[in-house]
Amino acid sequence: SNQFPELAIYVETEIKVIEHELLSLHKVMVKLELEMKEAMDTEDCEAEFESLSLDWLALNKFRSELDERKQDLLTLLNESLSFVSVVFSSRQQNRKECLKFLRQDLKYLFEVKGWKKTRGHKDQEKNVLDLILKLTNMA
Repeated sequence: SNQFPELAIYVETEIKVIEHELLSLHKVMVKLELEMKEAMDTEDCEAEFESLSLDWLALNKFRSELDERKQDLLTLLNESLSFVSVVFSSRQQNRKECLKFLRQDLKYLFEVKGWKKTRGHKDQEKNVLDLILKLTNMA
């Protein structure tokens, strides 16, 4: 049983957001690939093709970052689910890993510029801080 449902809820919510972003990103990349093919097949469009290629590479890098974040979240979820079912020393290690991940997440949220910060970012900051406090107090 999971004694820390807030963490599981947080992770599952974040994964849904990432999956939505990945789906949107895929649609944009497919459209961009069609534009790249069209530019390749058109004379005197080398500059446009190069620009589109750079955009595609940037989106591909972002997709990789999202995939990596999703994997980190899945790892965190697995850690939280096994949190209770292991010996105390391992629980301590799991807690440290969870705290490390949450601190990285909080750092990322704090790096978002004030004018770019949405209500969702602010809510997420509060949730992450609450999770860090709860994990810290579980010692």
